[in-house]
Amino acid sequence: MTQAQVQECVRDLLDKKKPLDDFIRENIRDPDIRKDRNRRLKESAAISFA
Repeated sequence: MTQAQVQECVRDLLDKKKPLDDFIRENIRDPDIRKDRNRRLKESAAISFA
C-alpha cells in the first residue's frame, strides 16, 4: 500500500466522514486527538490479532 492508501484506511477506521486532509491536519496539530487515535488504533490491532 502507498502512504496515502494507508492514511485513507486509518481515517476510514477512525473517522470515515472527515476529509482526509482535515484528518491528517488534526493529527499534526492536536496532541490530544493524536493520542486518542493512537490508542484506538492499538486497541483495534489487539482485537484483530488476538
